[in-house]
Amino acid sequence: EPMYRWGSMAVADRDTFAYLTMRNASGTPDGKSVPRKRVYELGVCGYGPRGADLAGRVAEQIHRWDRNGRSLSDIWIEVHPAGTTPRPPGHLIARKHHTQVVVRAASATS
Repeated sequence: EPMYRWGSMAVADRDTFAYLTMRNASGTPDGKSVPRKRVYELGVCGYGPRGADLAGRVAEQIHRWDRNGRSLSDIWIEVHPAGTTPRPPGHLIARKHHTQVVVRAASATS
């Protein structure tokens, strides 16, 4: 299922796309249940000729974000004119016809 009822965050690369999914998880990574606290597991579904590769790249970004203890406040989403080079470069860039959407995470020093 998509991450939310209304849809999900997704990334497209030409004829391939991937989107985030979320499901209830039975416990924590150490196998212990968490009383009265909902635990969710994020996933990625990829479709198209390179769906598995794109889903793997998005999943790696999720793992990196989790390992570094990031929160959503550590993420920037920027929109730049097509053909420009964002500085600093983003972790994920979705190129559109007139724009490009750049997703960056804060560095450990910022």
